[in-house]
Amino acid sequence: MIHHITLAVNNPLHAAEVVAELWQGRAFPFPNHLSSYVALTLDSYGTAIEFLPQGTILKPGLGDEPVYFSDPSPAPERYTATHVNMAVHISEAQIYAIAHREG
Repeated sequence: MIHHITLAVNNPLHAAEVVAELWQGRAFPFPNHLSSYVALTLDSYGTAIEFLPQGTILKPGLGDEPVYFSDPSPAPERYTATHVNMAVHISEAQIYAIAHREG
C-alpha cells in the first residue's frame, strides 16, 4: 500500500487542487516546506500526494531531522521519470473534462 508520494512541480498549489478534485478530496498547505501543498483523499489510510516547488531536493536529515529540504536549483529540469497511476471515484468523462481544462 502506498500512503503518499512526493512530486516536484511548477505550481504546487494548482497541482494539489487538481489532484484533490480528481479524488474528490482536499488540498492543503504542506506544513513542512514553504510553498508546498498536499492533496488528500480524506480516506481512512491518509492517502496523499505532496507537491513541492520544481527543483526542490530532499536529502537525508541531519541530527533529529529525518529529511532536509534544499532550495530549488536555479535551472531545474522540466521533465522527470516520475509518474503516478491512481484510481479515482469519478467518471471517465469527468476525468477527460478536467484533463481538457488543464491542457
